Amino acid sequence: MDICTAYDLANAYYGLFKDRDYLELMYSILDQVLNNSNSFDVKTFIARTFASDHDKAVFHLNIEIAYSHARLWETSKALEILSQVSSMIKGDKVLKMYYNDVLAEVYIIRNQRDLAIEVLKAASALDADTQSCEHIGTHLLWNLERLKQLAKSYFVNGLVNQAKKTFRESLRIAHDIYGYESQHKDVAQIYLNLAYTTIKQKNLLKAKDYLEQTKMMMSRNNTQYEIVFLFHLHSSDLMIAQEDYKSALQYLYELIKIVGEWSDNGRHPFDSGKVYLRMGKCYLNLGKIAAAERNLLLSRNYFDKADDQDREATG
Repeated sequence: MDICTAYDLANAYYGLFKDRDYLELMYSILDQVLNNSNSFDVKTFIARTFASDHDKAVFHLNIEIAYSHARLWETSKALEILSQVSSMIKGDKVLKMYYNDVLAEVYIIRNQRDLAIEVLKAASALDADTQSCEHIGTHLLWNLERLKQLAKSYFVNGLVNQAKKTFRESLRIAHDIYGYESQHKDVAQIYLNLAYTTIKQKNLLKAKDYLEQTKMMMSRNNTQYEIVFLFHLHSSDLMIAQEDYKSALQYLYELIKIVGEWSDNGRHPFDSGKVYLRMGKCYLNLGKIAAAERNLLLSRNYFDKADDQDREATG
C-alpha cells in the first residue's frame, strides 16, 4: 500500500473511532516520512498533504498521533509526543495553535480544567493573528473545535452559564460552516451538549427541544455511535430530572444494547460505566435497593476496567 492510500485509510479508521487501527497506520506513515524522505512515494505524499514541507509533515503527523492517544485516554503518551515536537514550533503561530488545541484536549481528559481553559484562550489569541495566512474554512473548523472544548471545560468547572453561552457560539459557527439545515455530526453534538447543559440549569423544556432537534437529525442520517449514545444518555438524564425513572430506565436499557453492538469503538467500559451508574440511581429512587446496588457495582467495575486499560496502554 502506498503512503497516500495508507493516510486516506487511516483517516477513514479515525472517523469510525477505530483508533488502534488508525495509530498503527499513522506510526507506519511517520516512520516512512522520517526514514525514507527521499523516496518518490514519500515526496508525493508530503507534497500532496503538507505543501512539500518535510518538517511540518513530521510535526502534524505527531500531533495527529498524540490526539488519537488522547482519545484513548493514553494521556501520558500524548504528553510525551507533544513534548518531543514542541521544539519544532520555533515561533510559528500556526503550529503553536495546532499544538495548543491538542494540549488542551489532553488537559481536559486529565481533568486539569484550569490548564485547559488557559491553553484554549491562548490558542484563540494566536488564531486572531493567523487568520490572514489560513484558509477561512480551516480557521472556522479549528475555532469551532476550540469553542466546544472551552465550553466543556467551563461546564466541568461548574461554570454552567459560561458553558451554555460558549456552546451557543459554537452552534452559530457550526451553522456558518455547514448551513442552518445541516445534519452534520458537529451540529448534533452541540445540540446534545446544550441539552445536557440546560438539564443542569433545570430548563427542562429547552433541553427537550434540543433533544428533539437531535432526534430529527438522527432520523435522517446513518448517525455515528457517539451521537446515538449521547442522545439516549441525555434523554435518560432528562427523564431523571423529571423524576420519571421508569422512562429513564427504558433509554438506559436501550443503551446497553447500543454499547454492546458498538463494543469495538474503544470507549466500551467507560460508556458502560456511565449507563450502569444512571441505572443504579434510578433503581435507588424507585426503592429497589438490590437492583440499585447491583448496577452501581457494575458501574464501578466498568470504570475500573477503563482505568486499567488506560494504565496498560500508557505503561
